[in-house]
Amino acid sequence: MFKRWNLDDLAGLEAESPLPPSSLRTCFLDPDKLRPIIRYAHECMEATTFPRHTFDFCLALFLEPNGHLELADHRVAVDPHTLMIVPPFLPHRYSLAEGRRRHVAFHFDLAPGFPAGRRFDTREPYEVRLGDGLVLPLAVHLPRPAEVYKHLCDAAQLFLSGSPGNRLAADVMLFRVLEEAIRFGPLAAIGSLKPHPSLRLQTGVDKAIQQMQAQLERELSVQDIGKMVDLSPTHLTKGFRELMGHSPMAYLRRLRMLKARELLRDPSLTIKEIAHRVGYGDPGRFSKSFQEFDGLAPSMFRDLHRKLDI
Repeated sequence: MFKRWNLDDLAGLEAESPLPPSSLRTCFLDPDKLRPIIRYAHECMEATTFPRHTFDFCLALFLEPNGHLELADHRVAVDPHTLMIVPPFLPHRYSLAEGRRRHVAFHFDLAPGFPAGRRFDTREPYEVRLGDGLVLPLAVHLPRPAEVYKHLCDAAQLFLSGSPGNRLAADVMLFRVLEEAIRFGPLAAIGSLKPHPSLRLQTGVDKAIQQMQAQLERELSVQDIGKMVDLSPTHLTKGFRELMGHSPMAYLRRLRMLKARELLRDPSLTIKEIAHRVGYGDPGRFSKSFQEFDGLAPSMFRDLHRKLDI
């Protein structure tokens, strides 16, 4: 794997408080001139737990944890299927579940010399808008995260080799990821985020997730989960869509698949045993659901992760 970095290594790229002013200079970029330039690539074992902002764009894909990206009074769900693209000068912090926080990340500009050259100390707060109505999303749900992760690992290895040719190849690989992110459309975009729901609704969603995680082997309906947390199916669904970006049943399926990913690392467990542990009585239905979710059959996922040692 490529070089690992801690937060202290990123001091030149990220800043703590005081936070930048709210008024940002708007810079427009013709999509035809979009050509990302990687400034830094790293695999990090930590995540920011205090407000920060970066002087360039930051793309991150987390491998393990579930949690939230907090932006002022907004939050976006973070899980191993969510690609985050945080724009420059946007105060943010990650609030993640305990455990491994391994993720791959890139700091980059959208085009050479845009908008203000390479020196960070001369950069004033700015925002970027693309022409032709295109939106660079803040968060994107990936249909095949394992493939994208390997793609980003390869790009990082090329960038860190130091060779000009390899760095150019890494820039092209990052461009392909950004192109796909724009094409798939945002899970959440700047300017479209909604304020937090009520405390009762937020508490209900948190409790519902706890119940889901504790009962992955059971068949559960929206009505079952709502009764556990004293919320109607309508209110529970509303809370999940606003907080987590998915319906309760879609989120439960995500939890089942994420648990399956974890269990697939244990070579002593058969696919049939794993299927039962995540609520699938039929191993064939489990394999089909896993492949739809991850882009790989369970056996192929197991082999890939064994080779990557993740």
